[in-house]
Amino acid sequence: MAKLIGSISSDNFGEKLFIEKMQEYLDDNHIIYWNRQVYGREFDVCILLPNKGILVVELKGWREETVLRVENNESIVIMTDDGEQLASPQKQARGYRFSIERLIRQNIRKFPLVFQMVCLPQISKEYFNQKRLDVVMEEKFTILKEDLADNTTFFNKLDQALREVNNWNRDAFDDRTMLEVRNIFEADIDLDGGSSETEENRVSTYKEYDYSRFYFFNESDVISGEVLAQMTTQYFRGCKLYCACGNNNQMKAIVSAIDNELAQKGLVRNRDNIEIAFDETVKHSPEIAAKITSFSGFNLQISIMQKELEHSHESFCISNGKYTSALKKVLESIADVSQFNAEQYFIEHTSPDKNIVIRAGAGTGKTFTMISRIGFVCYTQNVPLQKMADRIVMITFTNEAADQMGDKLKVYFKNCYLVTSNPDYLHMISRIDHMQ
Repeated sequence: MAKLIGSISSDNFGEKLFIEKMQEYLDDNHIIYWNRQVYGREFDVCILLPNKGILVVELKGWREETVLRVENNESIVIMTDDGEQLASPQKQARGYRFSIERLIRQNIRKFPLVFQMVCLPQISKEYFNQKRLDVVMEEKFTILKEDLADNTTFFNKLDQALREVNNWNRDAFDDRTMLEVRNIFEADIDLDGGSSETEENRVSTYKEYDYSRFYFFNESDVISGEVLAQMTTQYFRGCKLYCACGNNNQMKAIVSAIDNELAQKGLVRNRDNIEIAFDETVKHSPEIAAKITSFSGFNLQISIMQKELEHSHESFCISNGKYTSALKKVLESIADVSQFNAEQYFIEHTSPDKNIVIRAGAGTGKTFTMISRIGFVCYTQNVPLQKMADRIVMITFTNEAADQMGDKLKVYFKNCYLVTSNPDYLHMISRIDHMQ
């Protein structure tokens, strides 16, 4: 029998039925949390599924006669003691999922699979389809009355949902990760003698990704799903992506892969910034046009080559600016036939031991290059990220310029935090005001 954390105080028959069935169907390796608060929001049910992931369930004990209709193809009208009310359980479940993902990333710096389902234990499949509730919530992510009839039908529904989400490129939900997640919600978990993290571990966690990757694709290349998955995984761990593409379709594939993952995390791209998508109807900006020759977003720079290079090259990837003299010439050639700025790239990735003077006119990208340089230097130092504020000195000629640089650094680290959920970036933001 699954372990239930939290007492069932609800008088709703449907809610009690679901909890009882979960305890009956799931073995004692599973953990069920009932009505726990995350960032001030109280979810209904959260189930830890060993070696699979975390299931967030929005539980509605509605009776069939109380479900009236679908309104505006986005909400369900429910009859309550206070009259008609609108409900969007799938949106609620997604909101709880995003909150739990953020909580886990902040506490253990991991990104295991968290997915959401809605449970309507008193609604039959026939009534579900008759009222067209599938318009508001997909049936494969909705647990209906028939799905709770026995453990076989329940696990069939659960497996169906897992097949849909298993390609989300998440960290493994192994025994250690599950224990660390339990430690967030329970007070009596023993993490092998304590959960304090050494500086060495914090540095190691920060270095689990590359600082940057430069991808070169020939015009005839079709970017495989595996390569796109690698790129998105690195991006959401904090890696900056530079791409030189041979055609517009390659650019679209890369941006679409990043945008889809941003949407899954409840985020939206707004030019060079990342924002929380409070309104699900807000679209990424700018959208990819058919004939653009370059794309710029936070930690994502893509250029389309306007003509072939003088010498043909196979596709390649450069990590952290570690290029050979031969590849440096290739990068310079790419800059000649595209909007890729090789000089900025070289400055950004120069060894931290070297001093650099940037001389350029207004509007040439000096500030962008300096912020990129700071990001690279932070990555290369073998100390925790939040300690870097004590090691960086920036000198400008006016107070106004200093304030502007500080503001832009805050925005940069805010974007880093939203993408990665790494709380060290929040520490950096709080320390910037103390930088000189």
